[in-house]
Amino acid sequence: MATRAAGHSAASTLAAQPIEGDWLTLKGDTARIAPCEGDKFCITLIDGQYAGKQIGVLKGMGGQYTGQVTKPQNGKTYEGS
Repeated sequence: MATRAAGHSAASTLAAQPIEGDWLTLKGDTARIAPCEGDKFCITLIDGQYAGKQIGVLKGMGGQYTGQVTKPQNGKTYEGS
């Protein structure tokens, strides 16, 4: 993930975990990180060639997250924190 996409209001950012929102990937696509599966956060591409594809799951809060992300171009999955 590279940078947060424009369009967030201050109120929505304050109410959410720091990681929630729309982010630009290195390829320029937009990935949405949103709550899912209980206490986890799912990463779903919302535009580009792989729009609609879930590419990752993270767990954590307050700036400390662990999880995995799959590169849709080749299916390789990377884990980290």
